[in-house]
Amino acid sequence: MADQIRVLTVYPPAVHVTGQKAPVKRQPRKPTLASELRQARRAGLSVTAAIIDPDGRLSLQFGEPTAESVESNPWDRVLNHAQN
Repeated sequence: MADQIRVLTVYPPAVHVTGQKAPVKRQPRKPTLASELRQARRAGLSVTAAIIDPDGRLSLQFGEPTAESVESNPWDRVLNHAQN
């Protein structure tokens, strides 16, 4: 009985015994601006600004809007002038 050889089969990590590939793990999706704003509204927070960085990172600023932040956009004056 000492002459018996034991054979072990080693499978690659992506293949199960059934021969099917293991499911590929996906990275979670980045939240959209709309979903982030919806969540903030549900939480009762007032969003004053939303900033999307070039790398895709999303930042929300919270608080009550002030008169300066509402009227500080120079494009409002340009667009109002173009409409009249």
